[in-house]
Amino acid sequence: MVFFYTELWLMDYTVINGNNPSKLVASAVYASRCTLKKRPTWTQTLKLHTRYSEDQVRLLGVVGKESIQ
Repeated sequence: MVFFYTELWLMDYTVINGNNPSKLVASAVYASRCTLKKRPTWTQTLKLHTRYSEDQVRLLGVVGKESIQ
């Protein structure tokens, strides 16, 4: 599902404009976890490895999810 979101967002300039690739992928992970109803949606392990907080990836994840609906 992460690959699906990432590939889809690469076709939408408004999603990728001004965002670096690592944030795009982290947001795809966040959106995937939300879609699959994984709780918590953003764990300490994800924060440690990506160096992004949930607040940083949430906005892009939500905007990206909306762009495919």
